[in-house]
Amino acid sequence: MAIIANHSPNYGVLQFWDVRTGSLLSSLPVRSAKDTSEEDAHWVIVGNPASNEFVITRGAELKIWRLPRSTGEKAIPIERDTSFDDFAFLKDPTTVAGAFRLAGTKDSNNVVVPDVSNVVVGIMDTTLPEPCFPLSQTFSFHKRRASILTTDQSGSYICTQTQKPNSATYPLALFRLSPEGATAIPMPEVSILGGHARLSPKGNLIWTGNRILQIEPSLSVNISRTIDRKGIIDPPFTERIPRWVGNSHVVELVDLRHGTGSPSVAPERHLLLWNVGNGERAAVASAPFAKTLSASPDGTQIAEGSTEKMLRIRDATTLAEQKVLRVHDASLTAVAWHPDSRWSPRRPKIER
Repeated sequence: MAIIANHSPNYGVLQFWDVRTGSLLSSLPVRSAKDTSEEDAHWVIVGNPASNEFVITRGAELKIWRLPRSTGEKAIPIERDTSFDDFAFLKDPTTVAGAFRLAGTKDSNNVVVPDVSNVVVGIMDTTLPEPCFPLSQTFSFHKRRASILTTDQSGSYICTQTQKPNSATYPLALFRLSPEGATAIPMPEVSILGGHARLSPKGNLIWTGNRILQIEPSLSVNISRTIDRKGIIDPPFTERIPRWVGNSHVVELVDLRHGTGSPSVAPERHLLLWNVGNGERAAVASAPFAKTLSASPDGTQIAEGSTEKMLRIRDATTLAEQKVLRVHDASLTAVAWHPDSRWSPRRPKIER
């Protein structure tokens, strides 16, 4: 498992842990771009099951670390102040979809300076050596805010959500990828919650926080379930990180008010597990210090990173704690299971 925490405005410490034994495998310093000391710039980790790579992003750079042993890093210009799930690996293990700054003009030292005002959703080849390079495909969202980008397990679909400037609406778009390019799939005209759009591992469902959308074999998209969020307060966008648990459940961080529900009652942080088959709450667990989540590839465990420097491993059915590890000297900002089964819990795979 990969875990990262801030240790200074521009530096973090990336650690790799074997959660089966509670052993620290490796600890590496990672540096973000010089212009990203803002408090709202957060680390994000994305795993690539085909190439044993982790992508670590913060601010204006995307960095690639190869496992099990890392000998260096590759820095690539991306959207400034990246703080959400903006990247996803595709079917080709060397390609990643994300929010990228288009190549700009050369400065006085003949170095290409990216155009920070022109950002697109695109696909890039991580093997290219140049710091600025053409994107093989670009989509229609420019100058994105509060954005989300996810893909299915096969890397055949891309689901994106963005916030329109000066608006409280969050358009959702779905693309099907093929050797010929990307095809936009028409979406229903429904209101969805910002920061929630997540494509399921099998690519047949989309979680939007207040609804579950079904992607039919005919590539039409329909509303499957409506989610009752009564009593739920969404956390800030940087902590609004629902995760699919297998293809049948979704876990998220929420703030809940108990008792009368009166505004005078302070909300408390919880983990909430949803059954997407019936749209009902399957389990809830108190998690007052939780900040980040990740579900294991086999759908049997959930990792919870906290501000109290702890990593909690929970059962994915009951949310009961199975193991608690002190893993850092600072608040955890991102956790991610390694998608390769050799680096995941050696437990029987359960189809959920």
